Amino acid sequence: MAQPLTKTCQTCFRAKIKCASTQQSGKCDRCLRLGRGCVFPPSRRKLGASKAATVPRSLEPGADNRDGAASQSPFASGLLSVEAGQALLQAYMSKMSARFPFVVISERSVDELHAKSPALCLAVVTVAAFDNGNLQRRLGHMFNHLVAERVAGGDFASLDLLQAFLVQLAWAHYQPRPLRHTQYLNLAISIVSDLRLDRPKNTNLWMVDRRETQRGEWSADEIRALAGAYYLASSSSVLMQKLRCFPFCPYILEASQALALQQLSPYDKFIPVMVNMQRIIENVDSLATKHKHTGLNQSFAATVEDLRQELSYLKSSVSFPFMENRILHLQAHTAELLLNQCTTSASVFGLEHLGDGQASQTTSAAFLSWLSESILATKSIIDVCQALMPEELPLVTNLEWIVLYCGLSLGTRLDIVAAQPQIRHATKQLRRLSDIKHILRQVVLRMESSSGDATDESLEQVMHGLAKRVKLLQTWHLDRLPQESGEVEADSMRYTPTHLSSGADCDDFTSPPLTSSIGLTPEDLGATDPLLISELLAGLGQDANCGDFSFTLPQTFD
Repeated sequence: MAQPLTKTCQTCFRAKIKCASTQQSGKCDRCLRLGRGCVFPPSRRKLGASKAATVPRSLEPGADNRDGAASQSPFASGLLSVEAGQALLQAYMSKMSARFPFVVISERSVDELHAKSPALCLAVVTVAAFDNGNLQRRLGHMFNHLVAERVAGGDFASLDLLQAFLVQLAWAHYQPRPLRHTQYLNLAISIVSDLRLDRPKNTNLWMVDRRETQRGEWSADEIRALAGAYYLASSSSVLMQKLRCFPFCPYILEASQALALQQLSPYDKFIPVMVNMQRIIENVDSLATKHKHTGLNQSFAATVEDLRQELSYLKSSVSFPFMENRILHLQAHTAELLLNQCTTSASVFGLEHLGDGQASQTTSAAFLSWLSESILATKSIIDVCQALMPEELPLVTNLEWIVLYCGLSLGTRLDIVAAQPQIRHATKQLRRLSDIKHILRQVVLRMESSSGDATDESLEQVMHGLAKRVKLLQTWHLDRLPQESGEVEADSMRYTPTHLSSGADCDDFTSPPLTSSIGLTPEDLGATDPLLISELLAGLGQDANCGDFSFTLPQTFD
C-alpha cells in the first residue's frame, strides 16, 4: 500500500503559501503557473494510515460537516423521498402521537420539521415505518450514527435530540438489535441535566453574558420533554427494577400543571395526571424497598393508607375519562395493584421470602383477601391490554408491552398459588373469574395471528417475539399448576366481560368493582386453616423458579 502524501508541496511549504491543486497534471496550480517542479513529500503522521482511515472525518473537530449532515438525513442520503417522509409524519401524528403526549409536533411539513429538528424528524419517520422492516432498520442505524456524531462533536445538549430520544424510547421495541434502551435513556436524562429543565429557568445565574432573548420561561415543548423523561425513567426503574436515575421533583408536576392550563395541545391535560400517578407508583416502590430492610411498623401502615387516599383523590379529581389515554389507564391499575399488595403483613410486594417463616405470620383471612385483591387487580391490567383492537397493536408503546407481560407473569404465579389443594375450595370461583389459562392461550393466538398478518418483517418479528415470551410463560404455568381430578373447563362457564368481547373500552373506574359481585365469602376466609397456608407457602418456597410476587419484570425485556 502506497504511503500517503502531504497536501502541500515543498515549494509552497517553503513560501508559506496555500497549496491548491485543481488540475490533473500532478502539480499544484502555483507550480504549474510558474513552471517549477512540484513535489509532494510523504506524510509523516504518527497515526497509521489504516488506523486513520477508520476515524470518520465528520467526527473530527472543525471538519467540514457537509458529508456528516448528509449521512444523518434520510432525504439527502436518498434513503427516503420527501413524499414518503411526509406520509410517515402524517401516520405518526394521526395514529401514534396520542399514545405518547410528551412530544407534540406542530410542523405539518416534513421539510419544515427536518429543517427545525433533524434528529426528531429522523426518530419520527423511524418509529412510524413499522410496516417496512428493511427501511426501519436502516433508519434506526442512521439514528444510531447521528447520536454517535452528536456525542463526539456535534450539538448534543439540545431539545431536538432530547425529543428524538423520547420518541425512540417510547417505541424501543422497533430499534435495531442490540437495543440501547438504557443507554439512550441515560443520554436523555443527561440532556435534561445539562439544560437544567428540572428547575425554573434562571438565566441571571446560569449565563455570564446575559441577553434579553435568553430570559423567560421554559417553552411548552421543553416542559413536555421534561415530563416525558421523568415518566420513562421512573417507569423503567420501577418495572424493570433498575437504578433510579431521575427521581421526582415538585417542579415537574408544577410545570406540567401550568402547561395543562394553557390548553396548547389536547394531550397536555394528560401530562400532570400521568406525572402525579407515576409519583405515587414511585413512592410505593420506595416504600417497598425501605420495608425490606426495616420491617413492618405503624408508620408503614399509615403511609400505605395515605398513598391509597392520595390515589383515590387523584382518580376522582380527573375531569376526563381515563380511557382517553391508555397509558394513564394502565398507570392507575398498576398503582392499585401495588397498593393492594401492600396490605399483607408477609411482605410489601407479596411473598418474596417464601418458606422462611415470615409468611406464616399472616392469618388465613388476610392471606386469602390479599390473594383475591391481587388477582382481580392483575386481571384489570390484563383486560386493558386485551381490549386492544388488532389495528392498534403496531402502535402500542414499549412500556405498555412490558406492563402486559408483567401482568401475565404475576397472574400466572398468583393462579398457581390459588390452585394449591390447601385453598382450592376457597378460590375456585376466583380462578374461574381470572381464567389465566384461557387468557394465556388467547394472547398467544392473538400475537401469532398478528405476526402472520404482518405486512412486513419488522412488525412480524416484534409480534413473534412477544408470542414466544408468552408461550414460555404458558409452559411454565402449566408445568407447575396442580392437576385437579375431574377438572372440566366449559366455555359456557368462562368469564368474558362484555366490554372485551365487543371490543369496547374497559372499565373507567366508574363501574362497581369486581369484588362486589365475586370474591371470597366470609365462610371461605374462615374455613381455611392458617397451618395449611404456612404449609402451602413453604412448599412454593422450595421452587426457586417461582420467584417473588412483585409486579416487576422477572427478566430482561429485549
